[in-house]
Amino acid sequence: MRLWAHGTSDEAENRYLSIAEEVQLPLEGLTEQEVATVVKVFGRAVAAGCTVERTVVPGVEVTHRVLGAGQEQQA
Repeated sequence: MRLWAHGTSDEAENRYLSIAEEVQLPLEGLTEQEVATVVKVFGRAVAAGCTVERTVVPGVEVTHRVLGAGQEQQA
């Protein structure tokens, strides 16, 4: 697994306006339904334990994307 986080910041306010997290998981050999399930479970895990999201929200849009999941499914 690899995780990247990209942010858009406002230097004048010294804060992030948005953060986009991307995760690379080994999805080779999985069916579309299995990939969808992985994305769903990943989204739940992020909601329960993502320290970035807990630290900066509310006030900052945080998105999560599983790379290689078809249309780059949002988690």
